[in-house]
Amino acid sequence: YIGTAKMDPSRVANFQSALFKQYPGVTSIDVGQVLVRIQELLDKISSIIRFVAVFAIVSGIIILASSVASTRHQRIREAILLKTLGATRRQVIRIQAAEFLIIGSAAGLVGGTLAAITAYFLLGKLLDTKFEFQWIPLVTGIAATALLSMGTAWLASRGVLNHKPIEILREN
Repeated sequence: YIGTAKMDPSRVANFQSALFKQYPGVTSIDVGQVLVRIQELLDKISSIIRFVAVFAIVSGIIILASSVASTRHQRIREAILLKTLGATRRQVIRIQAAEFLIIGSAAGLVGGTLAAITAYFLLGKLLDTKFEFQWIPLVTGIAATALLSMGTAWLASRGVLNHKPIEILREN
């Protein structure tokens, strides 16, 4: 036989005590405590997932900054070549901004798509819950990655346009 009783959590201990005195062969399970333990476990898992996400984002920023810094000389040469061919400073800035916007958008699209696929398998298949794809987080992730890419590239590219064409052209 199975029975349930719903009561205030502060009364559970007294109720179980009285129940065990009256009926020693009865097993009582406090579902509230089980739910508290499950919630604590889910909170710990959530904290780990947040840590991994922050670690991945910080790693991505470092990798992006280092790749932009490593191609700095190439971007200086491209800017000087464009300036020599008649491009204005503003046009060169727009070209570089468009480049990093496209790269950031592509990275955001790939990352967001992989995150959605992972969430589908984790939530939909592994945890056997209903998974509903959301467009807003994907679009937000793509836009945030594109803006972050542009911002990081801008910080790493400072001074690229300040070089005189003759300095670079003499190197060859």
